[in-house]
Amino acid sequence: MPTVSHPTDGQQASQLSDTLPLSLHMNESDIQLGRYMLEMRSAQPSRAAGYGVQFMKDHASFWYSDADSTITSAPVPIDSPSFVRAIMHLARAAAVDIGYLADFLDDEQRITTRIVDSHLVIQHIKYQITEVISLARAVHGRCTCVLAAKNPEGVEVAIKLSWQVITRLNEVSMLQLARSRDVKSVVDVLGWVDLRKLSDGRRARLPPAVQLKLQLEDRWLRVIILPLCMPLYKVLDPKDFLKACISLLKAIHELYAKAKILHRDVSVNNLMVKKDNPAEGVLIDLDLGHTVPEDGKQPGPTSLHRTGTLPFMALDLLHGQSEYPHYHRHDLESFVYVLVWIVGKYEAGVEVDRNLFRSWCEGNWSTIASDKLAFLEFSGHYASFKPTSTFHVLEMLIYELRNTIGEAHANFRKARARPKIHSTRPNLAQSSDEGCVDSPSSGKRRRAATPMDQPTVYPEELPDLTYSTLRGLLEEALDELS
Repeated sequence: MPTVSHPTDGQQASQLSDTLPLSLHMNESDIQLGRYMLEMRSAQPSRAAGYGVQFMKDHASFWYSDADSTITSAPVPIDSPSFVRAIMHLARAAAVDIGYLADFLDDEQRITTRIVDSHLVIQHIKYQITEVISLARAVHGRCTCVLAAKNPEGVEVAIKLSWQVITRLNEVSMLQLARSRDVKSVVDVLGWVDLRKLSDGRRARLPPAVQLKLQLEDRWLRVIILPLCMPLYKVLDPKDFLKACISLLKAIHELYAKAKILHRDVSVNNLMVKKDNPAEGVLIDLDLGHTVPEDGKQPGPTSLHRTGTLPFMALDLLHGQSEYPHYHRHDLESFVYVLVWIVGKYEAGVEVDRNLFRSWCEGNWSTIASDKLAFLEFSGHYASFKPTSTFHVLEMLIYELRNTIGEAHANFRKARARPKIHSTRPNLAQSSDEGCVDSPSSGKRRRAATPMDQPTVYPEELPDLTYSTLRGLLEEALDELS
C-alpha cells in the first residue's frame, strides 16, 4: 500500500505546520484506491507517477503517487469551481502531465505510452525497444523496469530504468570496483546516465518547505545499458544449471571476499546466465549492494526501505528491526532460497506453480518466518516437497541444501536456549531454591540463566552455512550427473 501524506481537512498544503503528522491511518476507501494505483503503475512501464480521485459523498480528494510516496489533497467540494477545473485539467492533460515519461518516442518523435517499438535515446545512441522483460509490482521505491532493446547496429541489450535514492552508492561504481578486483561473473556496464531527480518533477511545484516535509527520500531516474542475458530459471539442462549455479555462488562470494561488497538482494530476477553459454552465470543488480567499511562493521539499510526481496530474505532478517546487520551468510542463504524457488516452481522455463511459497511473500514477519522455518524443518505441507520434472535429478541436492540451512539455524537456537550456570549472591528475599541448580563441581548454588538472558542477534557466521559448504554440495551434485 502507498505511504500517504496529506493536509488535514480544510487545510491547504502551504498551511502545514512543522508538527503535523503526515502518515495517516488508511480506511477501506484509501486501501481500494491504493490498489488501483498499484495496478496502474505495475501495468505501464513508462509511468513515473500516477493520479487518482477519491470520492467521499459530496467531496473528493486528489491523489498523486510517485516513487517516493503518495500525496493527497484536502477534500474539495464536488460542486465547487476548483473541483471542475481539476477534472477538466486531467481530462485535457498531455501524457507527460499525467505521469508518463517524456523519454519514449514513436517514429514521428512524439511522446508515446506504447513501449514496444518505441525508441529511447541515451547518450546520443538510439535504442529500439523490443520487449518489456520485467516491471516491478510497486507504487513506491525503485520501481525497476527492464527492457530488451537493439542498438543502431542491431546488437541486443538490456535497458534498466529505476528510481535510485540519491544518497546511496551508485550501482555502476560497485560493478566497476568488482571488475577492478577481478570478481568473475558480474555483469558488464555498457553505459549509464541519471536522467532527472524526482524533486525536479511535479513535486517542484510545491512550496519548498512543504516539498521537504512531504518527501521521504529524493531519487534519481537512473538508466543503465547492459548485455542482454537469460534468467537462470530458463536453463533446462541440469548440468548447465548446476555449472551456472556454481559460478553465481562464486560471484556472490568473490564480491564480498575480493571487493568487500555485500549484494543484499540475491533474488530470482538477479541470477542470470549468458545467452550464448547458459552454463556461465551472470550476477546482476547491485542496487541494494553495500561496501563493507574498513572497520568491518556490517551495514543496515542505506535508505528508509528494507533491503532484500521478501521471499528470498534470510530467516533471521525476517523482522522489523531496520538496523539489524546484513552479513555475507545472508546472501548465501538467499541464494539457496532462489534455487529451491526455481526447482519447485518452474517447468521448462515457465512458472507452473504460483501458489507454492506464496506464504513467503504475504503476511506479517512472524508468519513468513514460521512458514520458511517449516520448509527448512521438512514439516507440514513442505514434508513432501519435490522439484518439478525439469529438475527432478536435483532432489537430493535440494534436500541437502534445506538440511544445511535448517541445521545451521537450529543449532544456533539450541545453543542460545541452553541454560548457562553462573555464580550469584544469595537473595534472602527469595526461596533458597528458587531459580537455582546444583553445581556439579562444588556445593554452591548457581542461578540457571533463561533464554531471555541471551542475545537475540545472530552471530556473523553460522557453522556450515558457508561458501565452501554450499559449493561442495553443488559440485557433488554435478559430479553425480557426469
